[in-house]
Amino acid sequence: MGGRFDVVLSCDNAVPHLLGKWDLMAALRGMDARLVPGGLVVIGLRDYDQLRQDRPRSSLVRVFDGGNRLVFQVWDWDASGESYGLQHFLVQRQGDGWQTQCDEARYRALTRSKLTTGLETAGFAQVEWLTPEQSGHFEPLVTALRPSASATTA
Repeated sequence: MGGRFDVVLSCDNAVPHLLGKWDLMAALRGMDARLVPGGLVVIGLRDYDQLRQDRPRSSLVRVFDGGNRLVFQVWDWDASGESYGLQHFLVQRQGDGWQTQCDEARYRALTRSKLTTGLETAGFAQVEWLTPEQSGHFEPLVTALRPSASATTA
């Protein structure tokens, strides 16, 4: 798939699936390659600056479908706080009982400073962080611009 875009959007905590520095840099450079000069990248992720301090063991239970479906996560932090294992539970009413499904993933607890450095290293400019209160989105967002052609040749 070819083409260039005005905006590249990656939200709902997708970037922290990239566990290594080189994986993150490859993704950021790939985003840059898909942007027109002056294009915008928007990345949403959990507030890992706060989460790394608190190291919660679980998320709150979310209830859907009139109480017939429950969703929650259990987090197992590494000693360093750099990453954590996540078990995502889906509990659903099935007739007279309940069925539980558990999926597992590993996440990198990516801080604002590390993502900012990654964006700048990948060539982005004007990196700006927005809180949920500022943006209206449920997770913190970071925006950055791909420099325009005139800015890269100056």
